[in-house]
Amino acid sequence: MHQTPRLVERGPGNFIGIRMEMSLLEDKTNLLWRSFMSRRHEVMRRTNTDFVSLQVYPGDYFQEFDPMRRFEKWALVEVELATGAVEDEFWNSSAEKGGKEERGGGSFDEDGFWNSSAEKGGKEERGGGIPEGMETYYLKGGLYAVFAHRGGDPAIFDHIYGEWLPASDFDLDNRPHFEVLDARYRHSDPEASEEIWIPVRLKD
Repeated sequence: MHQTPRLVERGPGNFIGIRMEMSLLEDKTNLLWRSFMSRRHEVMRRTNTDFVSLQVYPGDYFQEFDPMRRFEKWALVEVELATGAVEDEFWNSSAEKGGKEERGGGSFDEDGFWNSSAEKGGKEERGGGIPEGMETYYLKGGLYAVFAHRGGDPAIFDHIYGEWLPASDFDLDNRPHFEVLDARYRHSDPEASEEIWIPVRLKD
């Protein structure tokens, strides 16, 4: 049985990471995360040890399902602005910018996701700037329905969009969807836990 989500008014946040365009049929998620995790140590001024997998969908994406429809996916970590930085100068100006990151070592498992057994939780020296080849992402925030999920069963999304949402007092809002993964997350672990954040607004 799926849990009832909690409703969260998420504030704005600054992120750093890497993005790729893909579709459900042309899924590049493993490649995206391999590219980012191998360089995550380059991101400074992280606010936490979580990772964020964020999707930016076209405005009409959910009106008619098409597994070939392309969308933008980000691998991110949340960061603070550098001391004394002016936001408009520090961050680039792409639509809603981004970034989150993780510290320490680690290795990739057979699925191309990270094995955090070697992750260190210690602090590190922080500086400013955006690593070459990465981009910033600014999340405006807003109201989200947050689902706690364990394991890799994608049926959770059938439940969210096919059952919970139609029966709820909410409609999807045209904002980024994302998942929050802690530093110990492994895609191949049936006990892996994550939070699924779905942007919502009250029905008219």
